[in-house]
Amino acid sequence: AVGQPEVECEALELHGRVAPDAAAARPFFERAAALAARHGLAGWQLRAQHELALLAWPAGDLGPMRATRELAARHGALVTVAVMDLSLADVALGAFDRDGCLEAASRCAHASRRLGLATEPVAHLWLAGAHALAGDDAAMRAAADDALRRDPDDPRILGDLYGRVLATRAFVADDLPALPTLLDTMMEHVRRADPATSVFPGRVLWATLRTIDDPDLGAAARAEHAAAVDRIGMPVFAHAHDVVEAVALGRAGDAGGAAALLARALDGARRTRLGLGMRYAQLLLVARAAVRDGWGEPVAWLRECEAFFAAGGYARTARRCRLLLGEAGAPVPRRGRGTSTVPVGLRALGVTSREVDVLALVAGGLTNREVAARLHLSPRTVERHVGTLLDRTGAGDRAALREVARRHGVQTG
Repeated sequence: AVGQPEVECEALELHGRVAPDAAAARPFFERAAALAARHGLAGWQLRAQHELALLAWPAGDLGPMRATRELAARHGALVTVAVMDLSLADVALGAFDRDGCLEAASRCAHASRRLGLATEPVAHLWLAGAHALAGDDAAMRAAADDALRRDPDDPRILGDLYGRVLATRAFVADDLPALPTLLDTMMEHVRRADPATSVFPGRVLWATLRTIDDPDLGAAARAEHAAAVDRIGMPVFAHAHDVVEAVALGRAGDAGGAAALLARALDGARRTRLGLGMRYAQLLLVARAAVRDGWGEPVAWLRECEAFFAAGGYARTARRCRLLLGEAGAPVPRRGRGTSTVPVGLRALGVTSREVDVLALVAGGLTNREVAARLHLSPRTVERHVGTLLDRTGAGDRAALREVARRHGVQTG
C-alpha cells in the first residue's frame, strides 16, 4: 500500500516463516525473491533465496542451495556463502561423497577461520568426515581436534563426531564391530545436546543396531528414535524409522509384514538422494540381519549395497557385501572383462562391465555380428551376453534394452 518493496519483502518473509508447512511457505519466499530481484534489493533477495534453499534441502534438492551460494558470492555476502558451504558439506558427507565433502568443508573452514564465524567448529567436523571417507585417519583426527578446540565438551560436536564421522569411518574401513560402542557413545552426547542444534543422523544406525541385537527388539531405542523423528519432521528420517520397524517385525516372526514395510520405506527413500550413503549403510546392516532372521530379500539388498559402495570406491565395504552374499548362498558380482564403468543400478542387477560394453553397442543399433567385430568377440558370445542382459534387466527385446541404457546413462555407440 505504501509502495515500499522492502516492507513487502519483510511481510512476505514473515508469512513464509509462520506458514504451517513447506508447501505453504514456498510461494511467499518465491514472491519475495522475485520482488527483491525486480527492485535490485540484493539483501532481501538473498534472504528469500536462503529460505527457499532450506525448504528444498530435506527433499535432496541442492539446486536452490547452490544458487543461493552463487548469489551470496556475487554480492559479497561471505557469511551466507560459508553457511551454504557448511550445508553442502553436510549433504555430501551423508551421501558418502568424499570429494564434494572435502571441497565444501575446506572452503567453509577457511572462511570461518578468516572471518571468525560460528560455523568453524562444524566446518572442521565435516572436514573430519571427508577425511574419514578418504581413509586418512591422521587428517581425520586433526580436523576433529580443531572441531573441539573452542569447546572440548560440546555435545553437538561430540554427538556427530561419534555418530557420523567415526561411524562413517567404521563403514568404509569395514570395521562393523566398532559400531555399537561408537553409536552408544554418540547417544550419551545426543541426550545432553539441545534438540535444535542437530538432527543427528547417526541415531538411525543406533536404533537399527539396537533393534537387530537387543533381546526386546530394541523397544526403548525404537521409542526414543520415533520421538526424535516426529520432532524433526523430515520424510527421510521417517522412511529410515520404518526400516527399523521392519527389522523388529522380521525378528518377531512376521516375515510378510516386515518385507512389505521395508519395501514401502525403500520406495519412499528412493525419491530423494539425501543421505544416500547413510541409507545404504543402514540397508547393509538390515540385510545382514535379514539373512540371519530369514525374512525379506537380503540378497537383492546386498547387491544394491555392493553396487553403491563399489561405484564410490569403497572397496572394503563392497567386499563385505560380497562376502555376505556368499554366506547367503548367492552368486557374487563380478567385474567382467570389459572397459565400461557399470552404473550402480545395473551392477545391483549383476550386470558386468563386458555386458555394459555390449549394451552400449546394442542400444546404438548394432547387430550381434557388428558388436562382435567391434569388441573382438565371437557372435555366439555376444548373443549370450544379450540374452543375459535381457534376463537381468527384465527387458523384452533389443528395443527395450535401448531404454534400459538410456535410463542408466549408458553412452551408446
